Amino acid sequence: MQKPFYIVVGPEDAKKVREAAIGLAPRLDYRELAEMIDGTIVVGAPSAAKMPQVKPLAVLLSAVANTVMAFRQIGKIGHNSVVFSTGETWGLPYALAIRLSQRKGIRHYVYVHRVFSSNWRRFLRLMAQLLFVDIWLCVTKNQK
Repeated sequence: MQKPFYIVVGPEDAKKVREAAIGLAPRLDYRELAEMIDGTIVVGAPSAAKMPQVKPLAVLLSAVANTVMAFRQIGKIGHNSVVFSTGETWGLPYALAIRLSQRKGIRHYVYVHRVFSSNWRRFLRLMAQLLFVDIWLCVTKNQK
């Protein structure tokens, strides 16, 4: 039996999705993966970088919106599910929701982009006990 698989992404560009579907733009990797494994795409709130507010406010608004979404989604996810978060913006709220809800049997993988900065490392050291992540996926030696 296949495990339910959820791929958490940021807001999608509808034009890119349409163009990719008809071959006018590169295929979207997360959509290809979802199709291959019969996964469900979960669309989160924008990252702070995509919000018009000043950075501290944008970070707060993005974090709150994505955390609320993560807690709602975790309540719907069954035992033995896999959650693949495509970035820290969505992965950290899910990591918190899984840990605090004490859900067992959910696997959580997070693709990371910026965890090599000193602020991120400090944040992760402080929050480590509150986060549930099975695997942090990275693509550079600095991130590793």
